[in-house]
Amino acid sequence: MSFLQGLRENWGHKILRRKARKVSRTKTYNNLDSAQTVGILFDANSKADIEDVKKLTASLDKAGKRVDALGILPTTDLIGLHADEVGFNFFAADDCTFFCFPKSANAVQFISQKFDILLNVCPDTTLATDYVVAMSRAKFKVSTRLGDEAYADFILQFATGTTPDGKPRPKPGAGQIIAAMKQYLSNIAKA
Repeated sequence: MSFLQGLRENWGHKILRRKARKVSRTKTYNNLDSAQTVGILFDANSKADIEDVKKLTASLDKAGKRVDALGILPTTDLIGLHADEVGFNFFAADDCTFFCFPKSANAVQFISQKFDILLNVCPDTTLATDYVVAMSRAKFKVSTRLGDEAYADFILQFATGTTPDGKPRPKPGAGQIIAAMKQYLSNIAKA
């Protein structure tokens, strides 16, 4: 990471913390059964992750939920390659403001929706994904690790570092994250 990029991200995190405090939303604890509207934020770099999100959206759709999925891609050039992904919208990491905040119409529209539950199934935390989660007006936000834990209502932590035999732990894919979310959210009763 270049010095300028690091400086932009540091300032971006500081600005985001201030902006996130001003987000007006009604917090209501929901699980996948009680939620009627579901937002899914995912990393669209992997075909396997896209397939896992497709399976989740299909099962939620079958259960009568309204689902909106937003995928993040590294460059705007790749968005055209995913035009055939029905029901998914995308934004690119390179289509951001100076402070690394998404500015595409898809991201802005996704953030403004008042989902009953927002699921962030991105395995990595970036300022762009933090921004979408932090600024979302969703009633209940479920995420993997974020830059600031105040951005979400429920955070799943996955083991990092090395295994007991010294091998590096692989990052969880969307399928593992979705399975863990389903497991934990099934134990949360609607308040």
